[in-house]
Amino acid sequence: MTDEGQQASEDGLDSRVLVMSLSGVVDRRNGTRDLCARFIPKGDGLYDRIARYDDDAAFLLGRSDHMHGCASKFVAPFLKAFGATDYAMHAYAKANLRLMAGAERAVGYLSHMLPLFVSTSAYEHHAAAVAEALGIPHGHLHCTEARLDEAALEPGEMRRIRAMASEINSLRMPVAEYELGVPNALSGEDVALLRVMDRIFGKEMPKMGAAEFMSKIDSVGTDDKAYHLVGGRRDSDGGFGSLAYIGGGDTDFQAMRLVRDGGGLSIAFNGSDFAVRGAGVAVLSDDFTAAAVLASAFHSGGASAVTALAEEWGEKALARAGFADSSAVRAMLSAGGLPEVYRVTRGNEDYVAERSGAFRKRLLASGKGRRAEKGKG
Repeated sequence: MTDEGQQASEDGLDSRVLVMSLSGVVDRRNGTRDLCARFIPKGDGLYDRIARYDDDAAFLLGRSDHMHGCASKFVAPFLKAFGATDYAMHAYAKANLRLMAGAERAVGYLSHMLPLFVSTSAYEHHAAAVAEALGIPHGHLHCTEARLDEAALEPGEMRRIRAMASEINSLRMPVAEYELGVPNALSGEDVALLRVMDRIFGKEMPKMGAAEFMSKIDSVGTDDKAYHLVGGRRDSDGGFGSLAYIGGGDTDFQAMRLVRDGGGLSIAFNGSDFAVRGAGVAVLSDDFTAAAVLASAFHSGGASAVTALAEEWGEKALARAGFADSSAVRAMLSAGGLPEVYRVTRGNEDYVAERSGAFRKRLLASGKGRRAEKGKG
């Protein structure tokens, strides 16, 4: 990906930059889960169990050798074993996009205002399809790169991996919810899941050709998103105060917290419980236009202008804000009125996180949205 700070300088703009994730923000689907569901029998269930293992290992067990956000790396051998190809994955992603309402218009508006970049755990196949639909340059993508066509797996290994998929799907999906940062006793379902996953990913796959394939996958997880931001800001003229980050998933938490604590704008857009706790502002909306409104305020007055607007959120506050270009505000109001916008504080964090997390689950579960126009971007 082209460095954000360098690109901003080349474009002759100030140092303010916008970075956003995809799922729940401009995309109404989890792209990796969607690809698993398409190419693997019961692939959505397989993805859910592997993602749960990823969360358990990182957050509940706190394993120092586990980098959270590796679900895309773990599921890659299964996609290969069930016949997925790079071309087929990109073609499916492109034909089955479900963008948030207002996404194309809002991203177009934002792209003319600020240098806009994407940081996502999704495979490049899916991220590139979203970028094409929204007119985002491919060089502005920071995503998980997995070259399935280059993976060399023996027929026997692929049969074994397919059997592993059946074994994982035979496990009960854990439903217990845990409070982060508090000692928890794992449920029986989580213990069983961890034992099977540790054997498969810790003992069996390292002896297979899948291990070399997985080692070449540049997976964009929680830490990688944060490191990428730090590198971009270090090499540019602007610190975190000139950065706006719009995220929604657990893997966005660390990057969002860095931006928020560094004086920048951190927005949880339909954020998970965890994501909201790393944000300064939270938005609940099935229309992305609200992001354009808040980014416009950031462009004019910085993070403080957005937090002040969120604190007084309403039509009167929007009128007082005095936007130089009020087209995004008009579009937001005409699209269905005011979305829910909160300034996240210690006093309301639990309430907003619970409300936003539930909204996100409903949004992604529905997977509904306007199909991207063919050839758009």
